[in-house]
Amino acid sequence: MTSAAGTWARTTAIDLLVDKFIASLVTTPGSSRRQIISLGAGSDTRFFRLKQKYSDIPKDDLLYHEIDFPTNTATKIRQLESSSFVNLAQELCGVDLLFQNADLSSDCTTAISAGAPGYFIHSRDLRELAKSSKALPWVETNVPTLLISECCLIYLSPTDADAVLKYFTEMFQSTTPLGIVIYEPIRPHDAFGRTMVANLTARGIHLQTLEANATLEMQKQRLKRFGFGAPKREDRDHGEDGVRANTDEGGVGAIDLDYMWSSWVDYKEKDRVTELEWMDEVEEWVLLMKHYCVVWGWRDGSEKGGDSGLVFEGWKGVQSQQDEAEEKSIQRA
Repeated sequence: MTSAAGTWARTTAIDLLVDKFIASLVTTPGSSRRQIISLGAGSDTRFFRLKQKYSDIPKDDLLYHEIDFPTNTATKIRQLESSSFVNLAQELCGVDLLFQNADLSSDCTTAISAGAPGYFIHSRDLRELAKSSKALPWVETNVPTLLISECCLIYLSPTDADAVLKYFTEMFQSTTPLGIVIYEPIRPHDAFGRTMVANLTARGIHLQTLEANATLEMQKQRLKRFGFGAPKREDRDHGEDGVRANTDEGGVGAIDLDYMWSSWVDYKEKDRVTELEWMDEVEEWVLLMKHYCVVWGWRDGSEKGGDSGLVFEGWKGVQSQQDEAEEKSIQRA
């Protein structure tokens, strides 16, 4: 298996959840804006792919924030400013790039306006940001928001990773719909996992939170600790009739990428991918994909009333791997 196939797998899984979040702009009555915050965005170009795919959505209806180390954001901004990329952005996405405050220094936010309003690149160390009470410029805390960590938190210490999650989850009031998607390696304790970790360590790559979130269930429990999938407070106690209402304000789910390939991808797409990227080492593909996961969680802010509970409606039909296993176990019983 090549790195291209692995990139396709992770992008496909994350895109499915992002698309369902963005789609609620069209399907939810009264919706007006959505916001995405990408942690450790690196060279990711998801913003431009979304602008191309959802060209009919008004420009002001999608706010997109990327956060990374100053050295990484400086490199990205220089790439985005190149004439070749500017031309492609205009041709493929209808985006006219115009950079403001692009001094590339630490603790700086670059606002990209003109044809790309609402696109911000923040030069920040997430660890330092989490220690401060300083809010990110232009983040709207009353807008339905999706957090994305694509192999970002895994490189922080468990304490720092938790602090980052705490910072962002507490930034938004409980009445604001909030979701998160995390992509990370898992299962370091079997033979393949031990080899994977050893190879990465030999290259100077240390996955600091891997042990703390080593399984799909541990990943889900982490999100629950930060308020995703928790029931509304008033529903935690029984009512006068002793019956508890089924009014959870969110949920959590998790899959490994092998499950994504077998259960989320239809046969036509599988045929297309295998034709483009011939996978002669199928066993290696399966082993590797079992050691990477996508975990998601949301709280729908339904205390706010109205249609806020519909923002993550599309996620409710995305069944997680463990949920399916539990259902099979129940059926056998």
